[in-house]
Amino acid sequence: MLLLAGFALAALLLAGVGIYGTVSQAVAHRTQEIGLHMALGAPPGAVLRLVFGEGLRMMVAGLVAVATLAAFAAAAGYLPARRATRVDPTVALRQD
Repeated sequence: MLLLAGFALAALLLAGVGIYGTVSQAVAHRTQEIGLHMALGAPPGAVLRLVFGEGLRMMVAGLVAVATLAAFAAAAGYLPARRATRVDPTVALRQD
């Protein structure tokens, strides 16, 4: 259990570093755009919302992928369970 928790923590750290790197790279590429926004009078809070919103959009995209996976996993478990409810006990007991 400790090994599993360690791997989960490592995966969480890697995901955080990956998101940090992606957003940091986007900010580096958009330095001129951000500078123009600030030169035109955008407050620091607006720039913060712009960059933070980009990170949130990535998070939402990841959550959509997780929700899709969860829906497929639920369907994969529900369909056989539904079939199991239609088993005739007398036929099942006679097979052995």
